[in-house]
Amino acid sequence: MNKRKEIARAAQNMQTIEREGITLSVAQSPIFRGCSLFYLDGKGVLFLGRGENTAKSVAQAFDCIRHHKGKPYTGYGAEDFRAFLKSSPM
Repeated sequence: MNKRKEIARAAQNMQTIEREGITLSVAQSPIFRGCSLFYLDGKGVLFLGRGENTAKSVAQAFDCIRHHKGKPYTGYGAEDFRAFLKSSPM
């Protein structure tokens, strides 16, 4: 499986959900392992792997964003991701 093609496919099929002033984009792909959430100021991206409970994961993601749970990501690409979320019209 070509990972770049699969990630591009997941990005093209990404769904956006809005609730209570929070915008969450959800991408699903078999190459993602588990569940990963990245968010900043009421905007977030949720990556879901195969076999994850989508409804439960989305509800947990909204709860995390709403209550500012989680740890700030400071690893590779963190500044680029922050810039993307700040400039994104989503």
